[in-house]
Amino acid sequence: MKRICLILCLALSSAMVLAHEKDSHAGHSHADHSHSHEHVHNELEEGHDHELEWFLDTLGIHMEGELDEVSVGGVRSTLDSKMTVGQVQKITVNELCRAACCNLSESFETNASVDVNSTDAATGAKQIKLLGLSGTYVQMLTENMPNFSGLATLYGLGYVPGTWLSSISISKGTSSVSSGAEGIAGQISIDYKKPQNSPKFSVNFMGNSSSRMELNIDGAWKINDHLSTMVLGHVANETIRKEDGNHDSFLDGPLMEEYHLMNRWNYDSHEYKGQWGVNALYEKRTAGQLSDVQNRYGIGIDAIRAEAFSKNAWETDHEKESSLALILQGIYHKHDSFYGHKTYNAQQGNLYGNLVFMSNLVDHSNMHKIKAGVGVTADWLDEVILGNVVKTNNIVPGAFVEYTLNVDDKYVLLAGLRADYSTKFGFYYTPRLHFKYMPIEELVVRVSAGKGYRTPYIYAENNNLMASSREMVVADDLRLEDAWNTGISIQGDIPIGNRTLSLKGDYYYTHFMNQIVADMDADAHKVLFCNSNGALNYSHNAQIEATMEAFTGFTITAAYKYSNVMNTTGGVLREKALLSAHKGLVTASYKTQKYDWQFDFTWQINGGGRMPLADEENPLWENYYEPHHILLAQVTKNFKNNISLYAGAENMTNYTQKNPIISAEDPWSNDFDATMIYGPVAGWKVYIGATFTLE
Repeated sequence: MKRICLILCLALSSAMVLAHEKDSHAGHSHADHSHSHEHVHNELEEGHDHELEWFLDTLGIHMEGELDEVSVGGVRSTLDSKMTVGQVQKITVNELCRAACCNLSESFETNASVDVNSTDAATGAKQIKLLGLSGTYVQMLTENMPNFSGLATLYGLGYVPGTWLSSISISKGTSSVSSGAEGIAGQISIDYKKPQNSPKFSVNFMGNSSSRMELNIDGAWKINDHLSTMVLGHVANETIRKEDGNHDSFLDGPLMEEYHLMNRWNYDSHEYKGQWGVNALYEKRTAGQLSDVQNRYGIGIDAIRAEAFSKNAWETDHEKESSLALILQGIYHKHDSFYGHKTYNAQQGNLYGNLVFMSNLVDHSNMHKIKAGVGVTADWLDEVILGNVVKTNNIVPGAFVEYTLNVDDKYVLLAGLRADYSTKFGFYYTPRLHFKYMPIEELVVRVSAGKGYRTPYIYAENNNLMASSREMVVADDLRLEDAWNTGISIQGDIPIGNRTLSLKGDYYYTHFMNQIVADMDADAHKVLFCNSNGALNYSHNAQIEATMEAFTGFTITAAYKYSNVMNTTGGVLREKALLSAHKGLVTASYKTQKYDWQFDFTWQINGGGRMPLADEENPLWENYYEPHHILLAQVTKNFKNNISLYAGAENMTNYTQKNPIISAEDPWSNDFDATMIYGPVAGWKVYIGATFTLE
């Protein structure tokens, strides 16, 4: 009954928004399966509106107009900006619609740069990898505000419905210091739908063969020429079917239910522009053994999360395009969980504020630009770990300055310096440097170097490890993680007849001065968290990618990535466990001339890798795992009445990891471990969905 009532409330909210809409609205859909290439082109052209440029740039929201000239072919939907000084790749809504993008964790299926892996074989938690490093080294942003850290590290990717997204920006290596000192491996910023350019009403329904059902409803209301608002609702349920494909008595994935509601506002005038919003989420996960097993090993995870934000900007000097922006955000997260007899309950609060000033140094010239600001982040975390209470408080005020030299977009230099003071770790400084050289329009070369830091929250970020018999041993003297990251990237377009072959290659090296190493090699029954203390820990990551529209409507992308990630465990330098050094990706997409049919195919190639060291006296797993392949496909039919139908399949090869749970037959033993995961646990799935949009 609770689910039915919530669905009716969401539908009623959107209907009320629609009923109040009296003005004609020219916005277009940003998250439905009927979004055409012309819509994307129009969206990019909007980026040239000067009145919006100073505001969005000040807030750190990249102008989509900057990406206009790099769209290759009629159906390409991942854009690589030639204008940004750093290497930025933008995933548009067209790309998000090429697979079953139920949530953010599934938004990278067709992207070669970002990997998404399950953290264990029981909870359904997922984590990204960038440059071969785990997602904790990637700064996650929601519209330029830091997010999804601490308690949201493991499950935050599942908190963002795919239909709420308008785009995702991926920056490799260290990026701007304006958002903080984090982001050792890179930065991922997501943009939600916005009321000023969204359709009046949109509804999406999806269901798959594992009983997952989703309903997404949103509506936008233009109140007057300056003010607009939007309501977005999401309901998901996956509790009907209990799957155990490998017959080990454990569910292949958690039973889940999720409810998420957001309301956001936008105000737009010549002197002032503002955005505000609130959202609330409840999620429940149930996993472990099947209910009919005696002395059942169960897992339960409940999460409540609330967020509020305010972004404000004022133009202070039109001649120099000077502006002042104030960004405020507050987050509350409650997490209650149990893994067998182990319990982990926690509450986390976060307050974030950033005051930013930006200006050209010369009137009517973008050659010299300065950006400076002050900010503060305050975190408090109360944890109850196996009955033990741990309280952590950390307040970090900081200041930064950045200087940009732009010579006709041919030479661009960005130099930034940031100083922060942590009440827990003291002072630290963050220098970063970016340089872009574009000798001709078809070729861009970039180099970058900089430092990054990260505050560790061991249990909040790794509580899924409790789904094993391993003892978590945490050193008392953990320090800030810090590392240097350097990189080079080359991007070019080669004309072939009347087509264009787009090539890009990059290489990044990350060297840790201090890393919190999760040592699973020293003891097969423990995981040790300790400082690296000067021991060698580094990552080499190289990638090459090619994209071309082979013929009208048909685009193909092929990519190869090599990651050499080394950690010192037990005094020995070893390859990082559970990481594939070699990865490949091939995607193909075909749209008919009238955009009424679309066919998408994705082939993921995952190389083999090292497993954590097994017990010498009683080895329960092999030292290495073999390569495997994953295939995905989807067909979409767009109708003229703004209705889209889509159907697809995931893991079409039906590949699953053999014995993903160690000692599944006796989960109460000292050998039980559900965290030794490198591949899929569940087999193939099919799904269908439908979207209706009222412009």
